[in-house]
Amino acid sequence: MPIWDWENFQEVLTSGNYRIVDTGPLHGPINSFHIGRDEQLRIVLTTFSDGDATAPPNNIVEGQLRINTDSIKFESLFGSIVLGVGVTSLNHTVHRNHKTGTSSTEERSIIHSLERNSQITPAEMTIDWVINLDDSLLHWPHSKSTKTTEIEILHHREWGEEFNLSSEVKHHSIGHSCLHLTIDGIEFAVGTCKTAAEPKLKAGYILYKGEVPQSQRSKIMDCVSFALGVCLIPIGYATFNRDGRPNAFKAIAGYTQKGQVFSMNTLPPAPLGFQYIHEVDPAVIHRMVAGLYKNYETLNLKSLFWGYWHARTAPVHIAAVHYGALIEALQKRFTEHADDKSISKIVEKEEWALLKSGLVAALKESGIQGMTHQIFLEHIHNLNRVPQKIFMQRFLAKVGIALGEHELRAWQQRNHAAHGNEIVGDGYTQTIRETKLLMAVFHRMLLKITNSTDYYFDYFTLGFPKRLLSEPAS
Repeated sequence: MPIWDWENFQEVLTSGNYRIVDTGPLHGPINSFHIGRDEQLRIVLTTFSDGDATAPPNNIVEGQLRINTDSIKFESLFGSIVLGVGVTSLNHTVHRNHKTGTSSTEERSIIHSLERNSQITPAEMTIDWVINLDDSLLHWPHSKSTKTTEIEILHHREWGEEFNLSSEVKHHSIGHSCLHLTIDGIEFAVGTCKTAAEPKLKAGYILYKGEVPQSQRSKIMDCVSFALGVCLIPIGYATFNRDGRPNAFKAIAGYTQKGQVFSMNTLPPAPLGFQYIHEVDPAVIHRMVAGLYKNYETLNLKSLFWGYWHARTAPVHIAAVHYGALIEALQKRFTEHADDKSISKIVEKEEWALLKSGLVAALKESGIQGMTHQIFLEHIHNLNRVPQKIFMQRFLAKVGIALGEHELRAWQQRNHAAHGNEIVGDGYTQTIRETKLLMAVFHRMLLKITNSTDYYFDYFTLGFPKRLLSEPAS
């Protein structure tokens, strides 16, 4: 498998050139090791040392919350360093051979990240490795090709070196299997790695021209992920020089919400093309990704997208609470950066200042003291905020969206689960449908605010029709 086809930290570290020179929190000295990923995409390290190997004292108190910065260091025969950070020992076993009188220690641990920074020459390519790129419902617009040349040599040892027959075999394949975009001057391609990993992982990549900072790559990945309707899970990256040789790499433990992302349906928030079903039109998706990218910091989309993917996998009885929180957070961030902030206020700032000073003075004159005084004072400070129902009406008018009867009912009932209200009888059907409506409301608001598209998919209605963003789901 070509080195650019999938992550290869296992092959790099277990090639025989690397040894662990700093054991960190683990038992050592370490004689040998195995490393790879488990089914949860954790980086798992198994080390082998002598039976009398020792580890530093563990001063972590049971139940203590901390950021794990414990590390180990790998070093190659050529001086290349790979640093493992976030090392946690899971268990260790001492094996004793009473016949030979020898013993050995086997220890199993997990590592949050592995990183090699051997940037000797400038990077010409940067590849982010991702999983869960389900393209079964996507028709990629762009193509990539692979060319392979094999040379077979026939040699009879008895006839000497001068008698050789050679044959050159060439293989060439091409197909529509990727998407090329340019956002904020950054050129990149998104595609799948069909032969790189287990099929259930749905392996994919985002390939960038040159060396692109991690912060920008994370933004692009988040925006592409939302636009495609799939929760992309990053598991690392690699950089390559002009000759296609690897420079630096990093592998991280994959966060899959305990495997729930793999059962998530592919649901793009809006049509990605208008010519045929499952089309991915470069111009359409470019507008969507560019709109989200432009507003990424203003709306704090990193946080919103995090909440969105957890809402998508939340249990039926509580999912509405997640979507309700997303919608309110989006409204808040939009209002904070809007030119007109009056939609969240009852009266204007100057008028409220006079009213508040009078109320505070009246409270002071009342003689009320202690906790009661503090409670009244806090209520006074919050009196100029309009009720959520009125705020929602003003917000919708501001962004140019209308909610239908079903959407309004779903919005009004979004917090039933948070208040402990039970789902009675066959109410699960209604709850599921109302959750779909709340998801659509969030889609419409975000796409409208960011001017990412003019349409959305109505996942509440059978057949999932596309509608104008201003048009409510029916």
